[in-house]
Amino acid sequence: MGVLRPEVAVEVRQEQLHVISAPGHDTACAVAAVPAQAEEFTFLSSGTWSLMGISSKKLLEGEAIIRDKISNEGTADGGYRPTVNIIGLWIIQELRRNFAAQGKNYDFAQMAEMASKEKPLQCFICPDDFMQPGDYTHQIREYCKKTN
Repeated sequence: MGVLRPEVAVEVRQEQLHVISAPGHDTACAVAAVPAQAEEFTFLSSGTWSLMGISSKKLLEGEAIIRDKISNEGTADGGYRPTVNIIGLWIIQELRRNFAAQGKNYDFAQMAEMASKEKPLQCFICPDDFMQPGDYTHQIREYCKKTN
């Protein structure tokens, strides 16, 4: 798109900074920048939501794609980026936010430490049932009661 306007460049001390328009969201850009040797490859992009997928020249089709909630995003080079959401870190971040609202400011290490002291495998949840923000401390307890 060009370089910064002169007055902005002086203010931020970046006289040679070039402004570009990214070809999509953060994961799309990250995958486009993967220095893969092969034309088709697997990737895992982690953050609040993790996305696992493949770079492919073929569009994935069929009932299984819909059932398994696989996206088929187009890529800048004419291929496809089928991905699935992995929301585990989202749940932990929502729990941390819920605790903070109760005045309990735990960092992630403290939460992992507390979890490690609990009896394992008491309940199981389906993470896809927790994709909306909310009071997860309450919702998870209720979910576990309901599903035994």
